[in-house]
Amino acid sequence: MPPAVGERAAALLIAAIVAACTSAPTGSSGARPSLRVSPETLSVPAAPSVFVDGARGLTAEATDADGAPLTDVRPRWWSSDTAVARVTADGVVTGRAPGRATVWADVRGARASTAVVVTPPESSGLTVIAHRGFRLVFPENTIPAIVGAFDRSAHGVEIDLRLTGDGVPVVMHDATVDRTTNGSGAVAAMTAAQITALDACSKFGAGWAPCPVPTAAEALAAARGRGFLVLHIYGPFPREALASLLDEVRAADMARHVVAISFEYPVLRDLRSLDPVLPLGLLTTSFTWLPDVVALGRAAALPNLSALRAAPDSARQFVAAAGALRVDLATWATMSDAEVQAAVALGLRQVISDLPVDAATILP
Repeated sequence: MPPAVGERAAALLIAAIVAACTSAPTGSSGARPSLRVSPETLSVPAAPSVFVDGARGLTAEATDADGAPLTDVRPRWWSSDTAVARVTADGVVTGRAPGRATVWADVRGARASTAVVVTPPESSGLTVIAHRGFRLVFPENTIPAIVGAFDRSAHGVEIDLRLTGDGVPVVMHDATVDRTTNGSGAVAAMTAAQITALDACSKFGAGWAPCPVPTAAEALAAARGRGFLVLHIYGPFPREALASLLDEVRAADMARHVVAISFEYPVLRDLRSLDPVLPLGLLTTSFTWLPDVVALGRAAALPNLSALRAAPDSARQFVAAAGALRVDLATWATMSDAEVQAAVALGLRQVISDLPVDAATILP
């Protein structure tokens, strides 16, 4: 081949390679999309109560080079300052401390952001959470209790979850079904079909029609649109079961209306690793757990009221320390207006109660 021809061929080859590297067909996966995050500015309260929805959602809209929406991709979210604001994989933002942060989204290299302003905490007065669905008024841990508690002005309802032998979370406090149903046996040794076929209402007293033991999914559906659910997780609950439970929460559109609580710190730690902003609560009978609650992030300490009342000076110091660390507090369980008043006198504004509470007669 003559030298001139060889040089021309080489030049054409190089030009083709450069063109391929510096351009991509319109609308192809190699083209960088356009990205817009809305709203452009966002205001959220700092360290809101885990029992009050203080989260705010962001939306990311990506389009390809032709302007067509990209629906098959999820943005990657992150915060410039997680001490001020955090963001979930779904773009839900929670405030941690007053200040400013930038929340970013990335789709295939295209980036957009929102300016987040975190304001001082909002006050919500007295928050009343119905213990097992106001268990002294309704058959505990049942759909009638959940619905009835919300009808009696509960802000939220606490229910207990245990895993059946076939791995389904059902609403049951005890390790056995004996006390509250017409059946007998350990929850962990029975199938979900066996447990949900039992009557969980009639044993509460005359006049109550039979009702089944609900699953977690049924309880979430009953609470949707009414208020928040506090899911008290009991017994062995492997990480994969926790992940499945969170999937049920999201499927029920209750992700911003659920708080998960437990006596077991490892359970809460697993939940935090699965969801960066899920509200959590550590149940305790002592005053030594604040650093552990802080480590969880967006979490509450739930001290026992009897323990608080037995040591009022230590209790007040505990409440003050929690406030300084921006740790939310709720106490369990009150059984009268007098006990609610005792909790309020110690500085608490959130109670898990066995009976309905008239907040107007409690707070000054």
